[in-house]
Amino acid sequence: MLDLGDYAAAFVGGAEILRSTYPGWTEADTATVKKYFKDVLMPAANPYGESMFGAANKGGLSLVALGLMAIYNDDIETLDRVVYQARTLAHIGLRNTNDIGMLGDYLRDQGHAYGQLRSLTMLAEALWTQGIDIYSDFDNRLLAAGEYFARVNELVPTTALPFGTTDRYYTTDVTNRGWDGANRGSVALTQLYGAYVLRKGLQAPFIAQRRLGTSVDGTSFMFLKESDTSKATPPPPLPIPSTTSITSGFSNADIGGASPAGTATYAAGKWNVAGAGWDIWGERDSSHFSHKALTGNSAIIAKVESLQNTHPSAVAGVMMRTSLDPGAPRAWMAINYQGQVLQNMTKLAVYGGANYANKALTNGSSGPINWVKLERIGNIITGYVSPDGTNWAATNVGRINAPVPDTIYVGLVVSSVSSQLNNSVFSNVQITGGDGGAPSVIPEPPAMLLASPGDGAVPLRWQASFGATSYTVHRSTFSGGPSETIASGVKGSSYTDKSVTNGTTYYYTVTATNAAGTSGSSPVDSATPR
Repeated sequence: MLDLGDYAAAFVGGAEILRSTYPGWTEADTATVKKYFKDVLMPAANPYGESMFGAANKGGLSLVALGLMAIYNDDIETLDRVVYQARTLAHIGLRNTNDIGMLGDYLRDQGHAYGQLRSLTMLAEALWTQGIDIYSDFDNRLLAAGEYFARVNELVPTTALPFGTTDRYYTTDVTNRGWDGANRGSVALTQLYGAYVLRKGLQAPFIAQRRLGTSVDGTSFMFLKESDTSKATPPPPLPIPSTTSITSGFSNADIGGASPAGTATYAAGKWNVAGAGWDIWGERDSSHFSHKALTGNSAIIAKVESLQNTHPSAVAGVMMRTSLDPGAPRAWMAINYQGQVLQNMTKLAVYGGANYANKALTNGSSGPINWVKLERIGNIITGYVSPDGTNWAATNVGRINAPVPDTIYVGLVVSSVSSQLNNSVFSNVQITGGDGGAPSVIPEPPAMLLASPGDGAVPLRWQASFGATSYTVHRSTFSGGPSETIASGVKGSSYTDKSVTNGTTYYYTVTATNAAGTSGSSPVDSATPR
């Protein structure tokens, strides 16, 4: 599986060169190769079943192998599925990123980080030749990923945010920054430079800087170009479910003999859920569940503010389940009294089995991680954790096997692991189909801001703030000095400052705004355009 992804461009590209240029090649030769790809190599590239991919770089390797072979084989059904998976599966594809461009393996080590970047970039480049532009997805997310990789390996001071995937959730960066393997990442960086700078006319300052130190080798030379006027079209919008706040409308169920009966009340932006039950790990399915029945794609987000210490194993979190019957297929993400993030998927198909489905994630030195999220897209349920409600890492992914219900139950779960009610407090609860009635709260400052030294421009990216509706960009010409507002009402989490002079150093901060007010400033970052 791993080798197929590593060498997909070589063996599929070689087959394409022979088919296109070798006079002795016949249609029978093409048929033989297509059959070999379909019957032997494509099953080997995804041996674990539908959407069951290894995390981060491993899943990327599977996707690029499948995608390139599907293109050679004119297999539109497989190619469509690969595009969908690359755009929706949040533990391996384009969504296995955050706003500043970190990929799931970026805090593991730089070699595996580059492997994930290279696979996704190679796939995006192959799809471009088919007229499909996934480079544009998520605000040019592959550009952000390439810039982040080049920046940290050029040893530019960069504070990492907690991030990861189903293999591991990383709270600190202990990687080998300054990595020079794979000719400093020349293949992916050359492709990204061609895609964004030559084709789209965007700036990629750190990618350009890092490429100055790379040599042309036996692979990267194939992707060198001086211009590219080819076109491709972004695919249709993704079916990613939206959420909004909820202030009423939850139904209550005491599952698996949980007693006494629990309750759920809302006031002033917070839900207080009191529940009993005898634990919810695996076959033990006993809890209080405040829920809504939701049809189709759906999601729920919550920050666990507190829970009582009724038992060391007491938990509070979010749950999705196919029915309210004890033992039903389900997924949950929760916090215990020790501050650990717990995750469980019961009777769902999970890559890696129980070892991956059931985990306890320990908080690191970066602070508490008490935001949890579940999302259903089709027959895939993904569990996420976050320190701030926007920097979501997909740490658990499972598949509902047939029959897949149209409607599932989604809500807040509490289990006291005793006969005593556990009073747990949730804030920032959002759900698909919510009423939107919660009051706005002033957002937190963006957790991170990155500024890049472009040519007559400074591209900026920042991590979004939960609940923000717009951002304001501030600039100063010396550290700690008074700042001016250079942009306001920015709706996304990126902006390019073009009112700069090359050779001058600029210092930037960003604030987040909603109806309740404006946050404090993000951390400062500086850049000297050249």
